[in-house]
Amino acid sequence: MASISRLAQRLLKRPPSPLHQILTTGFHVLEKGQLIEEERLPHYSPTQFFPVNIGDGLNARYQVVGKLGHGGNSTAWLSRDLNEHKYVTVKVCRRESEQVTREINAYRHLNTLTTSHVGALLIREMTDSFDISNAHGRYPFDGDRTIYKSRSLVITKNPGRPVITDFGEARIGQQTYDDDIQPFQYRAPEVIMGMPWSYEVDIWNVGVMIWDLFYDKNMFHTRGPDGIPDSLYHMAHITALLGPAPLDFLERSHSKRRLEYYDQNGKWKGLAEIPQTSLEESEENLDGEDKGQFLEFIRKMLKWRPEERSSAEELLEDTWLRSETT
Repeated sequence: MASISRLAQRLLKRPPSPLHQILTTGFHVLEKGQLIEEERLPHYSPTQFFPVNIGDGLNARYQVVGKLGHGGNSTAWLSRDLNEHKYVTVKVCRRESEQVTREINAYRHLNTLTTSHVGALLIREMTDSFDISNAHGRYPFDGDRTIYKSRSLVITKNPGRPVITDFGEARIGQQTYDDDIQPFQYRAPEVIMGMPWSYEVDIWNVGVMIWDLFYDKNMFHTRGPDGIPDSLYHMAHITALLGPAPLDFLERSHSKRRLEYYDQNGKWKGLAEIPQTSLEESEENLDGEDKGQFLEFIRKMLKWRPEERSSAEELLEDTWLRSETT
């Protein structure tokens, strides 16, 4: 019976749809020289971003319907899967990018895993990948092109399940790294100081993000007087909330960055004033036992020494976290 059912499914399956004629005229055209979308990125280059056009067919399977958005290393397009007769998101990546390579490798690695863990439902899968090119090759083109504005996406009252979607900084394996990662606001001290880092940076991220979500504002002031992100002021505010950095932690840094902030004895040089505040003073929403438990929970993640930060498994057993869910 199973073989008969599969045969029936193959016979009844709709054939692939042809490319549809999509309206590509009548749009508002901006003045030449006005930069929009990915053109405004500091590292933007026409030779790095493929010139996608609405109506294009990609990989003889996906027809571009509209632009969903862009990031530092890609543009995202609402497309119609002509084989499966459904809408999908096609992410068109920069031609040369370490982040793109890491993300593709991460997705391919995830696709090899078999697990029943509920967390697997919270990770977006890569269902297909392919190379694209045009008449100029693998898009080394620097002439006129059309840059589309992203579609206005309305936030629905019943959003779908949130998923993790960006693996551009994902690393696989047990080794340590020393390159810069993380959005500036969430950057862990060992990353700022150019030290080797590993999984513990994610725990730091969680602590800062929980604070930001709980208070609807950034935990750390990371900008200088000119409004530009500056690690000096970031480190000064971390010091205000956590106390002075331990000397043995600072000695792990072989980068010149250490000497920008501290002297040989680990004393703050004072090039930026350390704010007169503390973690207790910064917490304004809770009182009594709730406040104490919450701050203890945050402190388990925000430690100077990475090895002293609690693991994800340990954090799930935290008193404050469990009391909030019972």
